[in-house]
Amino acid sequence: MSASAPSINSPSSLPTLPSCQEYLFNHGRLERTRSISTKAALLEKITAKHAEFGGCKNSPLSAAELDTIAVGVIELTAGSPKDKRHRSSLTHDQLKELVKNAPGDLVAGLIPEKSVNIIIGDSGLGKTPLLVQLALCAAAGIPFLGHDARRAAVLYVDYENGSSGFDTLLDTLGAFLGLPKTPDTFRYLQQPNSPSEVSNEVRKLRAGFPELPILVIVDSMRGYDSKMESKNEFAGDRITELQSFTDELNASILFIHHIKKDGSGAFPVTSGPKTFIFNTLP
Repeated sequence: MSASAPSINSPSSLPTLPSCQEYLFNHGRLERTRSISTKAALLEKITAKHAEFGGCKNSPLSAAELDTIAVGVIELTAGSPKDKRHRSSLTHDQLKELVKNAPGDLVAGLIPEKSVNIIIGDSGLGKTPLLVQLALCAAAGIPFLGHDARRAAVLYVDYENGSSGFDTLLDTLGAFLGLPKTPDTFRYLQQPNSPSEVSNEVRKLRAGFPELPILVIVDSMRGYDSKMESKNEFAGDRITELQSFTDELNASILFIHHIKKDGSGAFPVTSGPKTFIFNTLP
């Protein structure tokens, strides 16, 4: 993942691409806190900032790229207090109706539709092979370790593995599962530069497979956003933001989190040297 963007108040340190995109993305997030509520207004602010500093040091972004940044900011901040739907109390009959129409499970008993989930464990436990198997099972619509899986469009976002090793892993697990080839509903994204790139790929899947739910597996959480593993408050806010995204696109997200040996970070270490936790945050 690219280095953190410079302070919005330090334009002289504006980096070259691709960090420039992250800089403009963070600037857009700042503008959203100033009551910028529409994409058009936000795009105007981002475009003005881009022009102010010479188009990212003489490597200008296109209008389409600037629009993509604005869309990414809107998606990321959709769960902010200003955008949350009004909640009201329910009668018991209304609650029953809500439960009846609630999404089902993408993977029975493990991953609900439209959910944000985290799988936590020590390094070396085999989380990556396990979740690549999960990805293939979901893409093929076959059971995962005895749990029924709905056929889904799957995006595996990889910050941890090399492409060659991942290719071998797909071949090995595909053969183990008896798949003649990797399903065409499976996609692999290596080392994206920002969360907005992940969002864009998810939108492509939604356009390509409008009838299927989506499963996004992110390996690992620290690659997607390092602040999520170090600060409880930031992790909670990010998960809330992503929940709005999953609701909109009928997607489920599963983060892999490697716990720290000293027990520090946003998520606790449980007892035992080899602890494996599946923690669903609906």
